[in-house]
Amino acid sequence: MIRAVLDCNVVVAAMLDPAGQPARPVGQVREAFDRDPHRFVDDLAGAALMVTADLPQVDAVPADPSDDVYLATALAGAAPWLVTGDRRHLLQLGRFAGVCIVTPAAFLAELASRQGLDR
Repeated sequence: MIRAVLDCNVVVAAMLDPAGQPARPVGQVREAFDRDPHRFVDDLAGAALMVTADLPQVDAVPADPSDDVYLATALAGAAPWLVTGDRRHLLQLGRFAGVCIVTPAAFLAELASRQGLDR
C-alpha cells in the first residue's frame, strides 16, 4: 500500500469533475461517483488512514501557511507523497523532508510504474 496525503483541492476537483485528472487518484477509492457529497466523503474516509498523532510544526510555505498542514500530515502519517494541484505554493517545493509533492497525474504515473514492477 502506498500512503499519500491528498490536498483538499484534489478532493474538491474530483467531486466537481469525476472524469477529470484529479478524480483518478480519488477514484481508486470509489469506482463510481454519484455526486452525493455525503456518501463520497464517507467512502473516502472509509478508505483513509486517519492521522491521530500530534502534527509536527512545519514552516515550509511562508506565502500560504495554511498549506503547511498537508506537509505536517504527511510527516505524521509517514506518507511519502503529497498529491496536490497547488502550483503556486506546494508543487514549487518539489520535496520537503522526504515527502514528494506531485500532481495527480504524476502520482498516477508513479502508481502505474509500481504496478509494472509488481508483475
